[in-house]
Amino acid sequence: MPASSGDFAILNLKVVEGEGGVYAPGSRATRGITLEVTDESGRPVPGVSVSFQLPSEGASGEFSSGSRTEIGTTQADGRVSVWGMRWNKVPGTVSVRITAAKDTVRAGLVSTQYIDAAAANDNSSRIARGGHSKMVFIALAVAGAAGAGVAAGALRNSKAAAATPVQAVTIGTPVAIIGGPQ
Repeated sequence: MPASSGDFAILNLKVVEGEGGVYAPGSRATRGITLEVTDESGRPVPGVSVSFQLPSEGASGEFSSGSRTEIGTTQADGRVSVWGMRWNKVPGTVSVRITAAKDTVRAGLVSTQYIDAAAANDNSSRIARGGHSKMVFIALAVAGAAGAGVAAGALRNSKAAAATPVQAVTIGTPVAIIGGPQ
């Protein structure tokens, strides 16, 4: 059960998603920062005003609104999120100051994000090593084998087709077997 107004003396803040994100300079955040606010008993506190503030200089960025500050309110589950930060091109540690307030109770913490030129290189090398392109190649191979199986089946059923058995194709794990009954 969520804490109601006046039922708490302490706000506990915890970043439950997005802490320690590493981004390429000039990129947009691929995930947000989600904060959970609970009372001293661990119950979620709804209706808390939460401010997320990016640094004014150095490694930083701006929120999708174009501002360095974004304000949200916790929902019934005590959580609030910010998304779509556009990082600047200055490498380094981004200390996102988070401040929460409800009634006369206040709390704060810092969430750390990183802008790192190596992050851009990691993404391109992952694709070059076969990350996404490997999956595309496997999908194309399966589709090609399926097409060959359909064509062979059609030939087998036609009067002009020779009695050539369809060759089953096995591709990796999980096993996909393509071909007609032998």
